Amino acid sequence: MELGYTLQFFIVAIVFTVLGWIFGCQWMSRNMAQIAVEKLIDDGYIKTKLDENGQIEIIRWYEDHDQIDDEAFAKLLEKLKTLGEDNEQDK
Repeated sequence: MELGYTLQFFIVAIVFTVLGWIFGCQWMSRNMAQIAVEKLIDDGYIKTKLDENGQIEIIRWYEDHDQIDDEAFAKLLEKLKTLGEDNEQDK
């Protein structure tokens, strides 16, 4: 009789382990993206703002910068070219 209870115990343990694993995987697949984005926002890697409804809205990378004029853009391009030339000379 003791072998029957032991076998039942192991079957129940296996069944509930499998069910826990299945439910855990479903929870992770539903919530992991949300958790990752919230962590990136908290760490400052993603910028946000509140919209008129009080919802958090992700700001595109170019929306938080002032518009750059042609002269400043030309200077930036020149600086990038010199950086590229410096890297080629280092090789």
